[in-house]
Amino acid sequence: MHDVDQLFEDQKMVVIPAHTRPDQDHVTGCFLWQKDSLSAGKIAAYSGNNIPATSRILDRMIEKKLVRRENDTEDRRSVRVALCDAGRALDHLKDFHNRVNATLLDKVSQAEVDLLFSLLERVEAKARGWTPS
Repeated sequence: MHDVDQLFEDQKMVVIPAHTRPDQDHVTGCFLWQKDSLSAGKIAAYSGNNIPATSRILDRMIEKKLVRRENDTEDRRSVRVALCDAGRALDHLKDFHNRVNATLLDKVSQAEVDLLFSLLERVEAKARGWTPS
């Protein structure tokens, strides 16, 4: 089995049902694995999603008992999002993308990696500004 195949085999996300969007859940989880809790607004800003999209992601994660909403002790008008035990148990996935990238880019020079990510950022920026006709 190749290194990348082994990484995917080791990190099967069987705890996340197939009908969900684990990419969004994973991104949200990554922020929460770094902090005890965050506001939905901070999660939206960090992830690049708008507030309604972030709210839908959080609702799905709450249904799966990965996160919970709790009152902000410093600002009673605000609500924070915190990991539940099941969400905390997935913290082994926090560096999954870095490990996959390291395996995929193992034989690629740093200059080539920099060029690759620069090109991908340009394509992403173009895609974000693109409107279908």
